[in-house]
Amino acid sequence: MRKKIENPNIVETYIINGSTIHIADNCIRTDPQEIEKIIDDFHAAGWAIHQEGENKAG
Repeated sequence: MRKKIENPNIVETYIINGSTIHIADNCIRTDPQEIEKIIDDFHAAGWAIHQEGENKAG
């Protein structure tokens, strides 16, 4: 299980379409299983966005 980092070291901040994205240099994941889960989560989110767009387009 991932432990929560209380004070991330924010090195970059981006605002894109109303979303704020903070990049912290002390939050890197090194466990291969955790990395795979993160990639799977990104893929699932992207696929859901794609399908939503397809449904709206008709």
